[in-house]
Amino acid sequence: MTLNKLSSKDFSHLRNKDSKTFKTKHLLFFYQQDQKDSDDLEVSYGLTVTKKKIKTAVGRNRVKRILRECVRNSSNCKSVDKSLKVNIVYAPKSDLSSLLCSNVIHQEVEQFFSKFS
Repeated sequence: MTLNKLSSKDFSHLRNKDSKTFKTKHLLFFYQQDQKDSDDLEVSYGLTVTKKKIKTAVGRNRVKRILRECVRNSSNCKSVDKSLKVNIVYAPKSDLSSLLCSNVIHQEVEQFFSKFS
């Protein structure tokens, strides 16, 4: 199983009507499963953090670093049995105080990838 960054072409395709969504308290996942069956399973992911939610670039980059680390360390991501393309959007419904707690975000990423294990 390989873990790659999402290409810009795939990034825009995930926002169309064919993709599915999965919502948690802080994250919104747009995803598509690849139809082709191959021996090499691949998870491609992209990250989006909007200026509307986090004003400073330092804050947005911190969230992206935390998300990248959570995806990389996710045990459920490593056991995915289909090829996936995922766009992870940071969209908190509450205040940003939970941003500093990466455990909450890690649990939400694990929850998403457990659907495909």
